[in-house]
Amino acid sequence: MSMLPATRLTIERRRLTQPELDIVIEQHHRHLEQKSGGIRARLKLADASGLDFRSADLTHADLTGARLYQANLAGCKLDGAVLYAADLTEATLRRASMDRVDLRGSSLRGADLTEASLIEADLRAGKLFTPDDDGNLMVLPGARGRVDLGDAVLKGANLQGASIKDAIIVRTDLTDASLDDARLMRADLNNADLTGASLKGADLSGRTFATPPSAPQT
Repeated sequence: MSMLPATRLTIERRRLTQPELDIVIEQHHRHLEQKSGGIRARLKLADASGLDFRSADLTHADLTGARLYQANLAGCKLDGAVLYAADLTEATLRRASMDRVDLRGSSLRGADLTEASLIEADLRAGKLFTPDDDGNLMVLPGARGRVDLGDAVLKGANLQGASIKDAIIVRTDLTDASLDDARLMRADLNNADLTGASLKGADLSGRTFATPPSAPQT
């Protein structure tokens, strides 16, 4: 029996240099300030791995599917930004402001979100579809669908009202984090550290604990 040729899926990512990124950030600042020359940052599927975003204001920027592996986004303002299916593996997001950010389907494995603000952030499952060489829609390679917070650090992070349903939160450090009113239904919290965390009003129905977590505040 003849075999059909394997479907090819080629993702064309634009690799950004630091000077190019700096220009995008400056243009976005001007856009937010409604100044001449302002352009909203649109970095869909861009590769900005390892680049320096520190303290940039990227409110409402579009980083759908962007690769931000080991990027430094410490102190960034990403309120309302779209990071759908983005790869933030091992990224630095210390004290970043990410209120109401769209992180559906993203990977934050090993990321540092110490004291970050993710109030009402959307961390539900999601998949990004892109066309293959024949025009058929395929899931972005590497995308797991479920948000991955495994081995991430969220010490003192604020996730009040965040939607984190079905997320992978394995071996995650949530020490002193605020998860008040968060929706954690069916989340995998195996070996997560919830020491001092606040879970007032949080929905933990169907969640998984492989070992009893440290006593959270309820």
